[in-house]
Amino acid sequence: MTIQELGKRFKGYFGFNPPIDMMLTMVRGANKAVLDVIKLDDEFSNRDSEYDADKCTYKGEKDISPSKYILLKYGQEAHDFVKNNI
Repeated sequence: MTIQELGKRFKGYFGFNPPIDMMLTMVRGANKAVLDVIKLDDEFSNRDSEYDADKCTYKGEKDISPSKYILLKYGQEAHDFVKNNI
């Protein structure tokens, strides 16, 4: 998926532009854009006061990975989208 396609779908799920891992995208090729999962986790933490990426908590619940956070907050479809693009 190109950066433009990834951006459009990502924004539909999350409401903001995706952080793209440009190095991996360059290695894989322009038609296989890759999300930067570390920057994405930081972005979620900055946008959602109930999610703390550093402490791995969401709404007081412990051991919440970025993957689990996406699943809990945005649902299975958004979770699978991110999983398939990292």
